[in-house]
Amino acid sequence: MKKIKLPSRLKIGGHTYKVIFPYEWEEREDIHAQHEPNFHELRIGNRGDEGSAWAALFHEMLHAIDRISGHDRLQKIEEDEASASYVDALAEGLYQVLNDNRLLRKP
Repeated sequence: MKKIKLPSRLKIGGHTYKVIFPYEWEEREDIHAQHEPNFHELRIGNRGDEGSAWAALFHEMLHAIDRISGHDRLQKIEEDEASASYVDALAEGLYQVLNDNRLLRKP
C-alpha cells in the first residue's frame, strides 16, 4: 500500500496551520477531517486513498480560508443538510484539477 504524504504545515491567510495526518479522534467516529481554528490545526483522518486524503485537506483549507477572511459562510452552508456536500464538491474539484494537471506538489 502506498504511503500517503500530506504537507505538515500550510500558510493560510498569514497564519501557519499544522496539518495533523493521520489524525485519530478518540471522542468521535463519525468525523473524517476537521478545521480547528483555535489551535490553527487541520486534522485529517486516514480513511481512504490518497485522493480522499487530499480532498479532505482541501475541504478543511477552504474552511480555514473562509474563517480567516471573516465570512464563515461555508460553515453556515454545511449546517444546512441539503447543502452539506457543497464544500466536498469544491474540494474534490480542486483535487481533480490540480492532480490531473500535475500541479499538485506532493511532499
